[in-house]
Amino acid sequence: MKSILVPVEDHATMNEVLGTAAEAARALEGQVKAVPLRPMQFQVVGAEPIVAVSFPPADQDDED
Repeated sequence: MKSILVPVEDHATMNEVLGTAAEAARALEGQVKAVPLRPMQFQVVGAEPIVAVSFPPADQDDED
C-alpha cells in the first residue's frame, strides 16, 4: 500500500497541496492521508499567582 502523508493547516494554498498529493496518489495507485496541525499549547506562569499567559490564546477552537 502506498500512502502520501500530508500535514494539513488552515492557509491559502492548502487546496493546491491536497490536489498535488491526490494526483501523485493516483499516479502511484496509492492514497492520501492527512494529519491536522495546530499550534503547540503551552503556558507561562510567573512567580506571582496572578501572572499566567497562554500561547496561543486558550479560546482557540480545537475542532478547527
